[in-house]
Amino acid sequence: MAKHATFDPYAMRDPRTQYPQPDFSKQPQPAPGLAADMLPKPDHGETSYRGNGRLNGRKALVTGGDSGIGRAAAIAFAREGASVMINYLPEEQEDADDVIALLTGEGHTVIGVPGDLKDEAFCKQLVAKAVKDLGGLDILANVAGRQQFQSHCRTGQRGLPGDLPDQRVRAVLAVQGGPAAHATGSGDREHRLDPGV
Repeated sequence: MAKHATFDPYAMRDPRTQYPQPDFSKQPQPAPGLAADMLPKPDHGETSYRGNGRLNGRKALVTGGDSGIGRAAAIAFAREGASVMINYLPEEQEDADDVIALLTGEGHTVIGVPGDLKDEAFCKQLVAKAVKDLGGLDILANVAGRQQFQSHCRTGQRGLPGDLPDQRVRAVLAVQGGPAAHATGSGDREHRLDPGV
């Protein structure tokens, strides 16, 4: 019996040799940086993730959906059947356009909304827009962010790092708490978010 030469991303393979190996050249970029400018290109699941319809009919908001973990989440949610809204910084439009084109080209509903999550008013508008444009909201993946090294960290109010500006804490909480303002408790899920609220 002839073996098929088809690539199966779910076949057992040695993970030590499955992915590109260092020596990667140094590729410094000013923040926020673009996945489009990286070599090798990061694998967010573009060619390796296949969905199984586990989120059919769901609606998802993914912050940082243009790259990194957010992009992987957006790809997975869409391929599992969810309608997806991604948020990203305006400077990341190239990466956002790439993932939106990929997923809409596959027939998925994906909406891109640029904006800065440090702005509390924008965060509230983003959640309201997701509820309105998607017809509700079932999933919030609040993964936008960037790693920033600090040699020390004071503890401030609420056990949060004291060096973290309250503005950023309030903005994150606006995205996290925003969906609750639209929750109805009706429908087939306990906390379905209703666009009519």
